[in-house]
Amino acid sequence: WRGLPISQATAEFRWQDETLHVLSSSVRSGDGAVVASGTVTLAADGSRPPRFEFAARATAFQLDPYVAVLSPRVDFSAAVNGHAHVTGSLESYDGEATLSLANATYVGVPIALDSVEMTAAAGRWTAAPFEFRVSSVPFDAAATFDVETYAFSAAFPAAIPISDLLTWLPNASEGTLEDAEGFVRLAAEGEGSFSS
Repeated sequence: WRGLPISQATAEFRWQDETLHVLSSSVRSGDGAVVASGTVTLAADGSRPPRFEFAARATAFQLDPYVAVLSPRVDFSAAVNGHAHVTGSLESYDGEATLSLANATYVGVPIALDSVEMTAAAGRWTAAPFEFRVSSVPFDAAATFDVETYAFSAAFPAAIPISDLLTWLPNASEGTLEDAEGFVRLAAEGEGSFSS
């Protein structure tokens, strides 16, 4: 479907009283799956947008095939676990979600993300402050995003030895970098549009 590697997908529906009931649905990827259920309610006279309520749970769902299609130049691998609940309309919905990553790597560097809690209000998601690790280096981070824009912040919680940062570089043990000493502090913020 539109190039996405959707496979082993199943769904069971029922239509009743202007409401589409998704009794169960699932999509598999790797050894895991996403399962979901919910409702979509229509206004017979078209006086308001369709309203929905959905709950979903991911268990060891492999992201690699989707990253390869959506961002083919990004060397990222991971499986996702978590759950989400959303309600409202496409124009404005509320929700909450929790997710974690397993066996995650970016350009071969391991990433540890144990848990992120997120809430949505009027279609914009907020990720509460959370910690993740790139190799052995910890980061404190937070983010907000919707379908069009994003903003984020990330920082070292304390000064990090340069030797820890060099583990990200495959050839750091060669040449002058292997003798580098000292500590690094980092705080970064950014914002932008997904379309640019």
